[in-house]
Amino acid sequence: MTHPSVNMGNKFGLVIGEAFIDLIAQRDERGLVYLPKIGGSPLNVAVGLRRLGTPVKLAATLAPGGFGDAVREFCESEDVDIFTLSSPVERAFVSVATPLEGHVNYEYYGDLSCITNIKPVDPAYAKAAIVVHASSTALNADSARETVRRAYEAASGFKSLDPNPRPSLISDREWYLAGLTSLYHMVDLIKVSDEDLRYLSPDISTENAALEIHQTYDTTVIVTRADAPTLLAFEGQLTAITVPTTTVIDATGAGDSFSASLLSDVAQYGVPHGVSHWHEYMHRANAAAAVACQGAGGAESMPTVAALNRNRPLI
Repeated sequence: MTHPSVNMGNKFGLVIGEAFIDLIAQRDERGLVYLPKIGGSPLNVAVGLRRLGTPVKLAATLAPGGFGDAVREFCESEDVDIFTLSSPVERAFVSVATPLEGHVNYEYYGDLSCITNIKPVDPAYAKAAIVVHASSTALNADSARETVRRAYEAASGFKSLDPNPRPSLISDREWYLAGLTSLYHMVDLIKVSDEDLRYLSPDISTENAALEIHQTYDTTVIVTRADAPTLLAFEGQLTAITVPTTTVIDATGAGDSFSASLLSDVAQYGVPHGVSHWHEYMHRANAAAAVACQGAGGAESMPTVAALNRNRPLI
């Protein structure tokens, strides 16, 4: 039996981070071509939340000109309330995404301030939000990370963090890790991929890294691992659930659809109260990622409620 429709009232999710254009690699009769798609990890999560029934506000910076206009128009069409929080920038910022052995390799071009120069969010937004989520390049600069910190401090709802590091954009790894881990104790959930953990904790196994973060910072940790079982570190234990088999057209945004599904379920049905309850949400989030992998592009591939319920209704 599926859950009934939930009246969210004035509740909404707040997402902080980048919004830009991904150039996604595709093969056609011409060979390898790159198609422009709306993307950025936080924007993907915001769109995913909205498509799954949770109103959302996205705090981001938009590039000038055509690329910025395209992102704004897309957000308007998806009913995502986007507000920009930076000084004007000179050029757009573009991500080039190329599939590589089950993962996506990213290259970046343009004005980095498009994604890191995020001014503080009004504390009233953070306090009113049912979930607050930040990820990726919002953690790459002092000013943007301070915006995230203040939002977490003001928040009264569920707080989530997805490091989603981009090593090619990090000039000082130790500085980055110090800033990132300073936020860990502030959140209720850290969602991370095994690829991320290989950068964050290269000297220990994925399982040990997840448990170490969980035990050190007393927060729930979820690790996605492509087609390997998804890990949960909760109440001092590490458990795993299987991942559905799917045909992957483009893995861009798969992790973001996982986060969107999980956070939408938290917003609409409450925080899981035990391991089995977390597993229920995680199974559904894995189904959301499978749906996203069957499309091309990040935000455009986020599943709707109908698409997700066909794959994994809540029971």
